[in-house]
Amino acid sequence: MNRNQISEDTIRILRNRVSLLPKGLRNHMFRVEEIGIEIANDHNIPVNLVAYACLGHDIARGMPENDLLNYAENNNIPIDPIERQSPILLHGQVGSHILQHEEHINEKEILEAVWWHTTFQKNIGPIGQITFLADKLDERKLKQYPFQEEIRSLAKVSLLKAIVTFLSKSISTMIEKEQIVHPLAIETRNHLLQILK
Repeated sequence: MNRNQISEDTIRILRNRVSLLPKGLRNHMFRVEEIGIEIANDHNIPVNLVAYACLGHDIARGMPENDLLNYAENNNIPIDPIERQSPILLHGQVGSHILQHEEHINEKEILEAVWWHTTFQKNIGPIGQITFLADKLDERKLKQYPFQEEIRSLAKVSLLKAIVTFLSKSISTMIEKEQIVHPLAIETRNHLLQILK
């Protein structure tokens, strides 16, 4: 992997675009970038790729649900029944498409990181793993994920252990609250458990 695939100028251009988003959203994206860089440094993963993926992960998060659905349909992005019922789940896929077609990003690792940062996916690489974790470790999500400190500690040692622990705890919480769990999250958790045995 070429460590210089994303230049500081490219990150600056995205940072300028993010700065135009609503305050709460942009601040979250900036925090996720910082968290991602910290995790990348712990694992010797290319910082610029992680910074870009983390910074851009929620680029479509502010879009209304109807716009997300329409964008996905108009750009042949697959929509499963759960995403059709809850279109906010499409913001990763739409965001990935926006970065590729509007910001001209072609790095597969970044595009998959943004695409899968909500549900995760079993074969995602380290850039995507870090982006997924950094998004969940934003301090503003502590109430939603009260087990953040455990995940943060695990992430320093093993990205996959941190992810499988996060998925296990998150899925358990969703089941307790009688919320719909995306089948991909369950499939990914089970796959990672088999790998880590």
